[in-house]
Amino acid sequence: MVGEITPNSIAAQAQILPGTELKAIDGIETPDWDAVRLQLVSKIGDERTTISVAPFGSNQRQDKTLDFAPLGI
Repeated sequence: MVGEITPNSIAAQAQILPGTELKAIDGIETPDWDAVRLQLVSKIGDERTTISVAPFGSNQRQDKTLDFAPLGI
């Protein structure tokens, strides 16, 4: 579950809210933070990635795009 969003971050730009669960990254399920970290590291060099999120305790998913391009990674 996302605890805090830094203003002007890529998460803020994607309109991810505190209390959101990250369910999948580019269609790959992320059941825990280790899986989230591994998937995000695998995206280094990509310009963007799609994440599936849901409010905490809900299975109602919504896709969001994280735009890495401004970070230059």
